[in-house]
Amino acid sequence: MPGSALKAAGLALMMGAGLIVTMRVHAAQEPEGGFFGDYYTPTQGTESQGQETSIMYMPEDYDVTYSGMLDQYTGDVPEVQEGVDGNGSDLVYMITEDMGFDAGSRQYVNYVRGDKSKYYYSSLPKGIVTNGSISFQMGSRNQYALYCDGERVTDMDVSNIVQEGSYVLETYGQGSSDAERFEFTIIQSLTNTIEQFTIPDGFRFSGVMVNGEQAAVPSGTVFQMSSDGNYRFEFGCGEIGMSYLVQVEKDTVAPILSFTGVIDGIAKGPVTILKEDENAILEVSKDGAAINVPYTHVLEDYGDYVVTVRDMAGNSNEYRFTIQLYFTMMSMMVFLLLIVIVAGLFGYYRYVKTHLRVR
Repeated sequence: MPGSALKAAGLALMMGAGLIVTMRVHAAQEPEGGFFGDYYTPTQGTESQGQETSIMYMPEDYDVTYSGMLDQYTGDVPEVQEGVDGNGSDLVYMITEDMGFDAGSRQYVNYVRGDKSKYYYSSLPKGIVTNGSISFQMGSRNQYALYCDGERVTDMDVSNIVQEGSYVLETYGQGSSDAERFEFTIIQSLTNTIEQFTIPDGFRFSGVMVNGEQAAVPSGTVFQMSSDGNYRFEFGCGEIGMSYLVQVEKDTVAPILSFTGVIDGIAKGPVTILKEDENAILEVSKDGAAINVPYTHVLEDYGDYVVTVRDMAGNSNEYRFTIQLYFTMMSMMVFLLLIVIVAGLFGYYRYVKTHLRVR
């Protein structure tokens, strides 16, 4: 957004269905760097088309007109018009106290708590779960830290985050110790971590499908995911004309392995690993050290084994067993050959000792 001009337009809730309302927004005259101030000072008047409300909402000169049908229950305006002031700045529609929507750039504006003159942009709203990516444009005076699945990450480009995970972006305004948390989740495939699906504040569910069948649409912002299956969520914010679709496949069942040659955790010969899920990932350690999994899935060396199997959703199972020392046909032949060699050497030594004389 050019300059420091951030604007927001308020919506008026007018009684009576079908009332045509015209709203004009004028700026309060405040010193440079001010923000909300006295943000709501209504004055009543009349026009031929309805009522007029003047609202002091932002610190700089601004004039935008909404004309349309207001919903008598929610105050929603079907279309939000883009307004431009003398400086060429676009309208920012406030969705929550700390987040707005820039009608020109189609980006979300996030204000840093404790310092309203500091803000940054995001391609998606705060608190969203998405199948895609998210990008941030951070102000040069904003300090921030990014966490993924509880771990601090320092080498990730915040202008294009695509890696799966549960994220927290903490931002700090200059001179502020109160961090603003921007939480979001990226899911590209299966998951076993979500118990409920939550949409961002200021948005509403428009449709939910579970395993291909329509489900009841929640009145709030949370849908309980009580069982495994395929979920499809549609939600949006009609005031800004933005809607989203997210699909989630929930799987909390861990994959299972079976083994040939193992009885009560003991094997006296080779062990073959059998997978039920061909896409499952195997990890094998022997005597405490990780080893490569043979392409035949057959373990032959004696020792203590730990075999872990994981699926794409993150579910896992662990198996432990011991392969005891055993003899194969080849090892038996080698063993007999060694006995013959040792016996021959011993016989030669005896011969040399008894037949050779020192002259």
